[in-house]
Amino acid sequence: VTSNMPGGTITFQRCCVSDQPQWDKCQQSLGDLHVRVKGTIEDDGEGCLQVDFANKFLGGGVLRWGCVQEEIRFLLCPELFLTLLLVEELGDNECLVVTGAERYSNYTGYSDTFRWAGNCNDSTLRDSWRRRHTTIVAIDALVFHSRAAEFRPGVMRRELGKAFSGFRWSSLSQTQQATVATGNWGCGAFGGEPRLK
Repeated sequence: VTSNMPGGTITFQRCCVSDQPQWDKCQQSLGDLHVRVKGTIEDDGEGCLQVDFANKFLGGGVLRWGCVQEEIRFLLCPELFLTLLLVEELGDNECLVVTGAERYSNYTGYSDTFRWAGNCNDSTLRDSWRRRHTTIVAIDALVFHSRAAEFRPGVMRRELGKAFSGFRWSSLSQTQQATVATGNWGCGAFGGEPRLK
């Protein structure tokens, strides 16, 4: 329950990228890269494209047992629960972009140590549509039960393509995001290799 009635707009954009690069022929190098090892996506990612480490069924275990990155984000920004109604399952070349989500709660911990830590007064500025300047992209990683499986060429192409679909949308939109706030995507509960991702 909030003390003030929320106002504003939130938009949901399901994106499909069919023109994937031929990764084995790609000669282009990465541009400048800055890596920070401290902080959280939601606390330190203001102004960035913020990655939701999604389950292909958005929300993951938020209505059941889960309490890791995606589930925590849904609890902080309850408008994200609408995605459960809008997207039945993300395809291998799809992502969901949510613009304008407001944060209502603070927290401490992760998984078994997660605890609500009070209300959050979200002071993120709004755009001309009255959306918060918060853009979240939901991309799902594959689940791995062995390290060797993740290094197969077809699997690596799928993961590169999924990340590409999540980041490519910004070059097609008017509000281009230059910086990405992410973590070890798919490396916790999904068993991915952090050095690869």
